[in-house]
Amino acid sequence: MKNINFRYHRFYKRIIYLSKEVWIMNNIVLLAVVEIIFLLISSISMNWLMNGTQSGKTFFFLLVILVIVVNLLFRFILSSNTRTIKVSFLDFFLFIGTCYLLLNDYLKSVPVSLGLLDFYGLIFLYVALRQINKKYFILLFFVLLIGGIIQALFGGLQLWGVFPSSNNVFNLTGSFSNPGPYAGYLVGIFPIALGFYLFRINPFPALFGNIIIGRSNLQQPRLFILFQQITRIKKERAKNQSELNLQNNIPGFTFFISSVIFLVLLIILVSRSRAAWIAVIASTCYLLSVKYPVKSILKEYIHGKFKQGIVFFIGILLFVISVFCLYRFKQGSAAGRVLIWKVTSEMISDYLLTGVGTDQFKAYYMDYQANYFKTHPESKEAMVAGDVNYAFNEVLQQTA
Repeated sequence: MKNINFRYHRFYKRIIYLSKEVWIMNNIVLLAVVEIIFLLISSISMNWLMNGTQSGKTFFFLLVILVIVVNLLFRFILSSNTRTIKVSFLDFFLFIGTCYLLLNDYLKSVPVSLGLLDFYGLIFLYVALRQINKKYFILLFFVLLIGGIIQALFGGLQLWGVFPSSNNVFNLTGSFSNPGPYAGYLVGIFPIALGFYLFRINPFPALFGNIIIGRSNLQQPRLFILFQQITRIKKERAKNQSELNLQNNIPGFTFFISSVIFLVLLIILVSRSRAAWIAVIASTCYLLSVKYPVKSILKEYIHGKFKQGIVFFIGILLFVISVFCLYRFKQGSAAGRVLIWKVTSEMISDYLLTGVGTDQFKAYYMDYQANYFKTHPESKEAMVAGDVNYAFNEVLQQTA
């Protein structure tokens, strides 16, 4: 009888150990799949599809999301009795918003489109990101840097004529259909690279650490024991330092980050995207204000109401001059954007609470633009009107 109990206990321990190993591998797979999305999504272009630069990205994104859905289902089955679900305020807010959008689209009989499928995929991507421990987000940011430098190099080779552009009008589009979204992608990479450089962030220790996402008390696979020992030694050496700074110990890493910043800035400048320029300036000012005590410096050198008034006046003057220069730089494009915003505002006024439906902006805009010119037949804005799919303003786009 004791022998049977011993065998049963031994078998039970093996099952528990295997379940832990499976949980660990499930976490690793989830992190790896999300990294694949962040690394490759910008470079995907399927020319055999209609509008392959956009639809190809959606097709690839949805295929990878299917893998994530299977992974999440497996996690739910494996851990439904042991894990506690933690819901943050952001989760609650997004859940209510998502339910509202889905119900609104159902009542409006919104047809299935690439944008709608993207929206559904992003829901599962958010759930996957919530399953990943925040300390491993540094790896996701690093993967984004790699994807960004690939796109920057690709755009540079397009300028040199090595690779063809995706648009007959523009010679710089990267793996996108237009330099606008291309610059928008790169300007999202820039603050990440600048943050790595300013704060001397090194992502490599996370590669050798505990890859258990959300489960710090589980037994680790033997494969990572050596990597953990290496990380523990590095942390002990850095105990007396005020800041863990391992970036300078990795040959070429600082050069890599500097190269990303330089190439991304160069391509953004050449793209002639004013919105991207503004985003670069704003993100740089924010990161510098976080890194350095800008507020204290200003208080020390600019004290007194007279000096503060002069600085405030100069700031307003520089802002007005900058806006005027940006407007004059591409005046026709700016006039076209103003027209789009006017027409979009009329669309919003008609559908203030419900909108026109997810990804239905392009289906309604041209009718509203035609009605706008019916009421303004002599408007000179007709010279800058065109077939528009986007509002070129995220707040107006989402509200509409």
